[in-house]
Amino acid sequence: MHAPVLLISTDFDGTLVEHGNPAPFSSALGEVLLHLRGRGVRWAINTGRTLPWLVDGLNSFALPVQPDFAITAEREIHALTEAGWADVGDWNAVCAQRHEALFASAAPFLAEIIGFVERETKAEVRFTRHADPRNPTGTRDPREASGLVATDDREMDRIVAFVDTLRSQVPDFSYQRNSIYLSFCHRDYDKGTTLAELGRHLGVPRESIFAVGDHQNDLPMLTGTHAGHVACPGNSIASVKATVRAAGGYVAEAGYSAGVIEALRYYCRDLP
Repeated sequence: MHAPVLLISTDFDGTLVEHGNPAPFSSALGEVLLHLRGRGVRWAINTGRTLPWLVDGLNSFALPVQPDFAITAEREIHALTEAGWADVGDWNAVCAQRHEALFASAAPFLAEIIGFVERETKAEVRFTRHADPRNPTGTRDPREASGLVATDDREMDRIVAFVDTLRSQVPDFSYQRNSIYLSFCHRDYDKGTTLAELGRHLGVPRESIFAVGDHQNDLPMLTGTHAGHVACPGNSIASVKATVRAAGGYVAEAGYSAGVIEALRYYCRDLP
């Protein structure tokens, strides 16, 4: 028998939202989430999007229910309050400090990656711009390289293979991939570890956390390490389905938000 679900973690793009569909979000899922919230279950959207980008998505797709929490950029935790979005504890501040220190120490390593990408590929390196008069917009400081976008999956495969040959230079360096998108990060921060921190903050044990996602960057929260109930919609990539099955989780037949409903009904058998 499954432990009761007390915290739900859902990916956004490709899991809740089906891009290109005239009805990208299932109103039925909104009803299920509202029903579970009435029973005290909390819901977090766990996404690679930044917070402003997520808010834009919530508005654009007109979700009928707002999440209680948002895990953004795969590492920051925010709570929705009456005054708007707010940090949860000191997690975000510590996370930012550790990433700044990592990128500062990894500048030569990042410069090698940037050089390879610009010489050997057509991918675009993304930079984080800071309001620093010593580093005006337009500079390309390796310490501010936040990730990159490739032209296709094959090109990203080549880039990831190159990055992997260098990673031993900076043991704390890692990345999160979602198809043609790659974001650089500290190895201690991903969708799984951040979800575990939210669970710790709320006092929700791993056994009562439900996580669902469809792509590579969702893998850290779908291994069974940080969530006792794991699932993926039917449109998920093969490695996600394999990871969920290996963890004893649920692979839905339906895709996108309909698949999320299917998985929630599997773990919450008493849903109406």
